[in-house]
Amino acid sequence: RLRLDDGELLVDNDISDATYNAALRSLRNYPTTLALADDALLVLRRISGVEKRCASTGNLLSTFAEGLVYPTDLAVAGDLIYISERATHFNPFGVWRMSVLGLPFGEMPDGYVHVFSLAAETCLRKFGDETSSVRFKMPMGVAVADGRLYVATSDWERGSQIQVLRLPEGEVLQIIPSPTTSDNPAIAEEYRSSVPHDPPLPWGDFVGGLCVDRGRLWA
Repeated sequence: RLRLDDGELLVDNDISDATYNAALRSLRNYPTTLALADDALLVLRRISGVEKRCASTGNLLSTFAEGLVYPTDLAVAGDLIYISERATHFNPFGVWRMSVLGLPFGEMPDGYVHVFSLAAETCLRKFGDETSSVRFKMPMGVAVADGRLYVATSDWERGSQIQVLRLPEGEVLQIIPSPTTSDNPAIAEEYRSSVPHDPPLPWGDFVGGLCVDRGRLWA
């Protein structure tokens, strides 16, 4: 924990856990993001889901959401936790590289945004499944503010975008496309120099985590 005005270190918590076995370590079960919920520190890990820790000491209190496949981001709104799930071990840049090199990667599965209760640590609903009208390809970031759910997707074939949904129904209110890489000569040259021939450019810059602060959306 750092103080914002001068960056001074206030608390240095160890979030490693000796109980992780060799199999989880080999799968790189590293933390992908974290968030504060009252006096709890929530740590999202790549394989083992969410750890609820004491924000002051870092001590592990409980774990939940262990069954998600490559969760990417989480956001807290009151007693609810929103977790984006990529649902594939591929990442957007990896899919683009494989397409350039002519390697097969198959159809990318739909991803999801899960809504968990912080108190009960159980899943209440899931956006993006058969009961929902919205679909997510490679959701990489999620944010919640003012009754809106923001989901960043980074799919090379369909284009990177941010979907804005009304809560709690999940109705899509707006789709914000990512700026195309072809409009940025520096980015285009970076992609072209990564392979010997002239590859197709991704449909927009890849979008990652999201944050909403005082009416502004940061991506």
